[in-house]
Amino acid sequence: MDWPELVVNALFLLLLASITAWILVYRRLDPGGAQNDRYYRWHQVLIGLIALLAILLAVVIVLSSDPGEPDLYLQGY
Repeated sequence: MDWPELVVNALFLLLLASITAWILVYRRLDPGGAQNDRYYRWHQVLIGLIALLAILLAVVIVLSSDPGEPDLYLQGY
C-alpha cells in the first residue's frame, strides 16, 4: 500500500467514527434547551471535525490521483 492510500483509508475511518460519535451525542441533546445542554459543546466540535475531515479527504483524493496521459483528454467537449 502506498502512503496516499493509507492516508485516505485513515481519514475515511476517522470520518466514519466522528459521524458515529456525532449521532450518539445528537441523540442525547435536549431538544428544548440545546445550548444549555452539556453535550452541546461536543456537538459543535464534532460538526467542525466532520467538516474538516471531509475537506481533507477530498483534497487528499484529488491531489493523489493520477491525471493520466495527456493524450487521453477529451477532444471537442
